Parts: sequence; C-alpha cells; structure tokens
Amino acid sequence: FEILKSHGSMMKEDWWNDLFKIMYRIFDHAKQEDGRADKSEWLKTTCNHAMFAIVDLITQFFSAIGPLLLPSLYDQFVCCLNQRNEFLAQTCVACLKNVIILNGNEFDDTLWDKTMETITHILNSTLPTDLIMKENGENGQVNGYVKEDKKNGMNNLGWLDDEEISEVIVMCIVQMDMVDAVSTIVLGADSNIGLLPSIHPPHLLSICKCLMASLNLANSFNASNGERTLLWKAGLRGSSKPNLPRLETRCLSTLFSILIVLLQDKRAIGLRDEVSSLLSSSFSLIFNSYSTSESRRCGLSPVMTRLLEECSSLDRQLILSSFGDTFPLCMCELVVTSETSELRTQVSSILKIFCMP
Repeated sequence: FEILKSHGSMMKEDWWNDLFKIMYRIFDHAKQEDGRADKSEWLKTTCNHAMFAIVDLITQFFSAIGPLLLPSLYDQFVCCLNQRNEFLAQTCVACLKNVIILNGNEFDDTLWDKTMETITHILNSTLPTDLIMKENGENGQVNGYVKEDKKNGMNNLGWLDDEEISEVIVMCIVQMDMVDAVSTIVLGADSNIGLLPSIHPPHLLSICKCLMASLNLANSFNASNGERTLLWKAGLRGSSKPNLPRLETRCLSTLFSILIVLLQDKRAIGLRDEVSSLLSSSFSLIFNSYSTSESRRCGLSPVMTRLLEECSSLDRQLILSSFGDTFPLCMCELVVTSETSELRTQVSSILKIFCMP
C-alpha cells in the first residue's frame, strides 16, 4: 500500500482496476467459517488495515480512480457486512463513512446514485426485524413478513437459537453505526451542514424512509417489556434487558433534522407531501411515547426539545400543514408533561407562534 501511495500517480486506469481485483481477494478470508482459530486475529489486523488503506488510496487518487473503483468497493462493503461479523461490520461502516465524507464533494450524479443505493441497501438489509414478533394465526409476523414457528408452535423470540441471537446483535450494531454514519455524512459533525447540499432531495427522502423503518422498529421494541424480557432470557444482553433507546433517539434526531431541511428546500417542493407525511408520522410516534410512558420521557426529552427548536423557525401555516391541525393541542399537553425547563421553553416558543395574530 505504501508503494502504491508513492507511485500511484504513474499508473493507468486498467492497471488500477486489475490491482484492486487482486486486493479484494484479501477479504475472501472473511467469508470463511468463524470457527477458524486465526480469523479473529486476521480481522483485527490484516483485514482492518487493508480496508482503511484502500480508502486512503481512493481518496489520494480520487480524480483518477474514484469513479472507476468506488462502486466495486461499495460492493465489497456489502459483501463483508453480509458475513454478520461484528468487528468486520463496524470496520466496513467506518470505511464507508470515511470514503464518502472525504470525497463526497467530488461525486457526480452517477456516483451519488450508487452511494445512496448502497446506504439504503445496508440500512434495509440489516434491519433486525427478528426483534419484533407479532402473533399472526399459526405463525409469527415480523413487520409484515411471516416467520415460521421455532418450537412447539409458540411464537416468541425466546426460541431464537444462539446463531440467530448473534446475528441480531450484529444487525443492531450495524443499524446504530449506520444511523450515526448517515447523520455525520448528511448533517456533518457537531451539527455542521455536512454533504446535504450535494445530495438530491429524492435520495435524502429515501434515506428518511429507511430511518423511519428503523425508528418504528426501535420504538416498538423499546415499548414492549415482554419482547425485551424474552430476548433477555434468550441471552441477548446478558444480565440486563436489551433496549434500543439510543437507536430510537438517534433515528429521531437525524430524521427530524433532514426532514425540516427538506421542508424548506426549494429543490424538494415536489416532495412536500411525502416530507410532511414523514414529519407527521415521526412526531406522532415521539409524542405518543413521551405522553404515555413516564419511564421513557427522560431519554426522549432532548429529542423533543431539538424538534421544537427547529420548528420554531417555521411559520404557523407550514407547521400546521406539515404536522397536522392537532399540533397546537399536543403543545398544550406538553405544558403538563414536560419534565425539563429546556423543553418547556421550546413549548412556550411554539405556543407564542399560534397565539400571535
């Protein structure tokens, strides 16, 4: 890799293409059985170093090789993520985030299409739907998909075997890491603007739909003490009940921030109805959770506060058309249930918008 960094400027495109095909064979070892004694050490050394080194190479010579080789690198990330290995998955997500942040300003429309396709594919394919099991006749149903019984005709997650439990854990980790990555890519670190202006509104909307799916799952799971107890007994989190509060709040904050921007983006005028629908649905979700569950208010208060702070920049009619006519009544309820002074301050600011002539 060091030789390539020093002399890569002298290489031709077809040389790079052939060389990357050879380098990708490094990751073939990741597709072997987890039982191999040397695999764990290999993942933490050779594989980890190779992935980050490839990202460095593409970044250094992006103008020459980026559009040619980045799509194939995305495919390698997806392939490695499918192995459901925790360390490998976290490395893939970190490299995906880095290569987009470092080079996103140079992407053309075709590369953005492939980038968004990869992000949405990963978010959808790693959604841990086995966390939520609903009764549906003789079989359980997970988010609309029927799952056959595990044992004795019973439909509960307590019958997940060890391998499936491990897979669920990895998928939860990847979802959390991917949501963090999306937030950093789109919105930037520390609430900077990020790459959002470079991303077409339809792509942003597709990301929001993925975040909404992840949010719905995390919200349902966090609200279900029974399902968390079953997975706790099955060994998902050892001595404590499994919970996904951070995934829920991170999805909420990222989703709200992107949607509020889209709501005011002139490029997204044609998407206004879909944006408003997602805003209304996500607000209803957090409001109902906040209003009905005292135990969850502490975790949801910062997100609710952030949402109302962003809403205070909107005019009255835009708020009503986006969040629904019952929004002012929700604010009245929050006068009673708000637990922090910061949230009460934002509720007051919103109510003033509706009180002023």
